[in-house]
Amino acid sequence: MTGERRHSTLLRLSLGTCGVLTLTGLHQLSPGRAWRLATALPLGCFIVLLLSAAASYLLELHTIWEALVASNVLNFLLKSGIVLVTFVAQRAGLRRLQAQLETLEGRAGPRAAGAGMLDQLQAVFFWTLAITFLVLWIFYERATSHEHENHYFVISWASEVLNSPPWTYARYGFQLFVLFIGTCFMGAFDSCYFLWMKAAVFHLRVIRSTLQECCQSRATDDVEAGAVPKTAARVDGHRSWTGDGKSVTGTDGAPSANWRLKLWSGAVGDQKVTPGATLLLTAPAIKTLHDPSGQHDGGDISATTLQELSDYYDDVCRYVTSVNQVTGLPSFVVHASTLMNILLDCYLVLRQVLHLDGANTAHVLSYSLELCLFVYRLSAYSLGGDAVSQESVALRRQLLDVPWRRLTAQTSRQRDELLSKLQMPLAVVPLGFFTMKKGNLLSMTGLFLTYFVIIIQMVQMAGVDKSQHP
Repeated sequence: MTGERRHSTLLRLSLGTCGVLTLTGLHQLSPGRAWRLATALPLGCFIVLLLSAAASYLLELHTIWEALVASNVLNFLLKSGIVLVTFVAQRAGLRRLQAQLETLEGRAGPRAAGAGMLDQLQAVFFWTLAITFLVLWIFYERATSHEHENHYFVISWASEVLNSPPWTYARYGFQLFVLFIGTCFMGAFDSCYFLWMKAAVFHLRVIRSTLQECCQSRATDDVEAGAVPKTAARVDGHRSWTGDGKSVTGTDGAPSANWRLKLWSGAVGDQKVTPGATLLLTAPAIKTLHDPSGQHDGGDISATTLQELSDYYDDVCRYVTSVNQVTGLPSFVVHASTLMNILLDCYLVLRQVLHLDGANTAHVLSYSLELCLFVYRLSAYSLGGDAVSQESVALRRQLLDVPWRRLTAQTSRQRDELLSKLQMPLAVVPLGFFTMKKGNLLSMTGLFLTYFVIIIQMVQMAGVDKSQHP
């Protein structure tokens, strides 16, 4: 059996398996248990057949080019099949996610305006990644028909009668449909996963902005009531005075008795001026107050507001947990397979650039585009997961920075409870193996560079073998 024949055999089996997965997903949409049992057995048989065929195929390979091209396609089919099975098996989880998103949007109120333009464009890029793979598959098979004995991925046990052009095109159309289904599922998973992470970031920002607004509104109420902050404050006017906590002395030596009466009278009550604080006053009364440094006491947040924010944060935590449960397996597989795709595409591009398999500019451009899209996917995943953790940390920091002047027992209890919840930042964790954060890009870059050196050595060895055995 030639290398091209073995290549086509493995891809035929993999495409057939993807087709069975597609039909299985369609059948399992019905509630009947009989359909699920009827499709589980052939699905298991086809998976076993695929694994055995792949093992035997890899043992008989003559060139590494055949293995890499086949692995690239199998990688995509594996991801799309796992995403399909996950979407079918996690229907209840998807409905739970939808309900939780509606609950969070209700809490956010008018601020829940949906994904921004940048988020929508990034989701479109994920669809571009999936569609690009489909287009490259069509281009490669159509453009290199003279290089393969069996151009179309026909069924291995088909008779010679079925190899006539009408049947060939019909089978090619079916396999194209299977890849199209896989493309749709991969594009849907990538875009949904990214937007789900962005939704968690958005609602965490809503909680943090609500906390900031409460602090600012309480500070405004204090100013309108005539309260004097303990830090340096500005009052409309031009005279400078220094307070020692008991009286006010003018820096220009003018009598300060009347100023002191105005400062401590009325709504000011028993508020004290911080010793050494500089005040600019306007006679005969204090008009407005604001902090020139941008810092103020901010007043206290009510226990009711803290309880609402705590409940809101609990909903976000449950939502992130549901995202981890629903997308754990496909996210882990996509991370691993995407890194493998990047390495394979690098090797394929290097072989083409070094003319080891003949110069083909179209192939170099297509694999380079695919490589860029895979790198973008890995980066977007890591940055999206890191944004969830960073926003959770920023929320805790914001709560710690709130200056509390009058803490009641209930408010103190609510604050401590919310701080304890924020002690462990939220994180997107695929199957619990690792946390998605920006640091993963650095570790993956180190891993990539290590294997990239090995890839260069493999390319050089392949060039030496080709020169010795033309």
